[in-house]
Amino acid sequence: NAAGILLPECHGFVRSQTWGFVGFVIQIKPKKGFVIPPEAGYVPANPEYPEMLGFSGSTMSILVHFMAGVDVVDLRIIHPRQVSETREGRVPHSKFIFNDGNVVEPREATAIADALSKHDLFSHEFLQAHVPKLLEPTNAEILASAKELLPLWIAFNRVAAANNGYTVH
Repeated sequence: NAAGILLPECHGFVRSQTWGFVGFVIQIKPKKGFVIPPEAGYVPANPEYPEMLGFSGSTMSILVHFMAGVDVVDLRIIHPRQVSETREGRVPHSKFIFNDGNVVEPREATAIADALSKHDLFSHEFLQAHVPKLLEPTNAEILASAKELLPLWIAFNRVAAANNGYTVH
């Protein structure tokens, strides 16, 4: 029932620790009632379930690459036991590796949205430095999909921050 955001397979794209065959449902955890602050600019992918997004493992991997590119995800942290070692102001990578109910706190959602908003994510320089495979002609469709996905992800994280964060299932 979640809004499904699926990108086609990315030819030659290096998947972080996120497995391509895993599906993810990201669900905001409202404190009381679910709120969408107007300044978030959030247009739900599925208005029937505005608090949810659904991703394939490949799509989550692409999001992780962009989040790592803006240095908001600590890629060193691949297991929950390592969370205490997460660098200040970053989100542990382990929260996005498996769909086992990891919680992204409101402060982490804010950090994600703010970090992604500060960069020109689709400039040639950024893509070359952080996700060079998206510049290959065989990945043009994936790049186009990512250009739609990232603004949604930023806005979703702003809404999650105004609520009570989200779970990664």
